[in-house]
Amino acid sequence: MTSAPSGAALAAAPGAAPPRLVISDLAFGYGGGKGEAVLQDLSLSVEDGAFVAVLGPSGSGKSTLLRLVSGLAAPTSGSIALDGTPITGPRSDIGMVFQKPTLLPWRTVRDNVLLPAGFARAAGPKARAEADRLLALVGLSKAAGAYPFQLSGGMAQRVGIARMLLHDPTLLILDEPFAALDAMTREDLSLELQSIWMRGRKTALFVTHSIPEAVMLADRVVVLAGRPARVVADIPVPLPRPRTIETLTSADFNTIAYDLRQMFRDIAGHAGAAIPGGPA
Repeated sequence: MTSAPSGAALAAAPGAAPPRLVISDLAFGYGGGKGEAVLQDLSLSVEDGAFVAVLGPSGSGKSTLLRLVSGLAAPTSGSIALDGTPITGPRSDIGMVFQKPTLLPWRTVRDNVLLPAGFARAAGPKARAEADRLLALVGLSKAAGAYPFQLSGGMAQRVGIARMLLHDPTLLILDEPFAALDAMTREDLSLELQSIWMRGRKTALFVTHSIPEAVMLADRVVVLAGRPARVVADIPVPLPRPRTIETLTSADFNTIAYDLRQMFRDIAGHAGAAIPGGPA
């Protein structure tokens, strides 16, 4: 197991490329910091092209962290920078998928993918062609003219993933995108997400409550704990890619997953928190 890095450890090694995303001494509390503190002294760096999963007990500030990184909320103190530029609000180079796909019911699948480019009538030929390419990428070309009520939960989340990618963002933010899906659909979409990510190797920050899902997808698993929360561990996942269903049965996979479960049992023993689990 690897403990959380110190603020000084966030700097890139001499000759190495600087991290794409750098979070330094981050704090967030409600009421402008006057209310309950959610995050405190949280530092994290993410290398270019890395897929980092964030795990933690319920209420440990995982989704809050993603809202801060995406620019949807402002920290009480500390800083967040993408490619050296502070994140002070929503940006087109940050794409996000939420727990629910939040599709407009009166718009077709293609038009929902085109929302980041403006309403469909305003989208140019280039944006339309990109939307069609992304729908093909997520396996929904035949559903381009369908409406959200005609989609399954898995199909709706595929639309959300395609929409996230429309502007070719530098950073992908995924906030438990498969949490509401059944176990088999969740497993299938995890493998599809890995395939999509491997084609472009975008930098990704992925929140999940599922230990197996985190180990299956991530290069690193960052563990949050405490109230206010901070990074308590940063675990490398050196499993070869592409990962498959067979990966779930490998000794290396199960060793990492077991160690994470033991860590959360220790955390829960100290704080009475729920232990993350999720389908294998």
